[in-house]
Amino acid sequence: MQNDCASSRDTVRCLLLIRLMRRRLNQERITLLIYFSMTWDKTYHWNVILLVKSYEQFWNGNTGMYARQNISTWWLSRSKTIRYSLESLDIRRSPARYIPADQRIALLVNDKHAIHHVQEQGYVEAPVRIDSILTEIEGTGLFQRFVPHRFSEKHIKSVHDSKFVNYLKKVCARLEPTESVYPYVFPLRNVARPPTELPIRAGYYCIDTFTPLNRNVYPAAKRAVDCALTAAEKILEGYRLAYALIRPPGHHAEHRAFGGFCYFNSAAIAAEYLSKHGKIALVDIDYHHGNGQQNIFYERSDVLTISIHGNPHFAFPYFSGFKDEKGLGAGKNYNMNIPLPENVDGERYHRALEIAMKRVARFRPDFLVIALGLDTAKSDPTGTWSLEAEDFEANGQMLGSLNLPTLVIQEGGYDSHVLGINARHFFAGLWSGAFKD
Repeated sequence: MQNDCASSRDTVRCLLLIRLMRRRLNQERITLLIYFSMTWDKTYHWNVILLVKSYEQFWNGNTGMYARQNISTWWLSRSKTIRYSLESLDIRRSPARYIPADQRIALLVNDKHAIHHVQEQGYVEAPVRIDSILTEIEGTGLFQRFVPHRFSEKHIKSVHDSKFVNYLKKVCARLEPTESVYPYVFPLRNVARPPTELPIRAGYYCIDTFTPLNRNVYPAAKRAVDCALTAAEKILEGYRLAYALIRPPGHHAEHRAFGGFCYFNSAAIAAEYLSKHGKIALVDIDYHHGNGQQNIFYERSDVLTISIHGNPHFAFPYFSGFKDEKGLGAGKNYNMNIPLPENVDGERYHRALEIAMKRVARFRPDFLVIALGLDTAKSDPTGTWSLEAEDFEANGQMLGSLNLPTLVIQEGGYDSHVLGINARHFFAGLWSGAFKD
């Protein structure tokens, strides 16, 4: 009861301050803040209080010193925060009670991701990534969270080489808690005779020198697969949209190789699981080429793989992702790469996504799997493109408009300052495209 009273007092205080702001700023947009305060939704309510208290501090600290220009400067300095808080009231911050249960996005979060924390300087694939996204999307009311089930290792081995899986499990179990192994020997000239020493053998199964093995890699990667498969189950149960919020990522993991921060290809494993029930379109929208999916499904016609990414002439993984890689045998013309230049904005990306969607439409799949990379964002430390929040929303809306049961698997994205915001906008667009168009 005490909290309710405090909440009411704060709301009245907000309304009084808003009236003061309207008189001094003459900004019609502030009526939106009044609407927010009257919704009595906790998420909206505290957003309003934070914005208004920020204004109040500004005013109290400079009493009698303002000109109209000073106040406008204050408003503009917070315009980005205000824009993210106020736009599209029906989705972005909608309370859960306004979203029908059958339209929620099934959410699976890797509850073991934090055990895999490589603390070497410059290693950007960190636990804060999940926390940043979860903080932003939980208040939207779009999601219904579930506990991931445990699945047999056979699902991993359905797309990955058994010897590779067994090696990863064995070497991780033998490492000391603080020990990490980085691949440094790559036996390309004699692949029939891998090194006998397990740490040295890492290069036999790896595509780079910066993805380490440690004691927690296997359990964290295995749990990520559990999340992806549970999300796939939810799609089969009737959910239109499902999201596996996982790390470590997986789209660089090939049939018999790990690398690029990736160990098991969760998106490919989920696609394989769903392929027993119909055709799959697997669309990778990470900044880096989805070489793992390409490698795994390259000779199959029941799984269409599409990747929009930085040209491998300058972007990792460098050795694959070229336009002329179209599939082999039965899979010929069922792999599509759309490599883009170093400088790409939202409009240019939009055109590339339209090409991908047309190919998906011609394929007529039963399910859509999206490998969601948020490293296409402006200022991401691993990318060169400049997509912003509204671009992610537009991309999500386009993909949602395909009107397919859709499973989203989290891949890259490493700027924690905007990671959650961009994820929230992507799912706002995806939901809108799926249920509003």
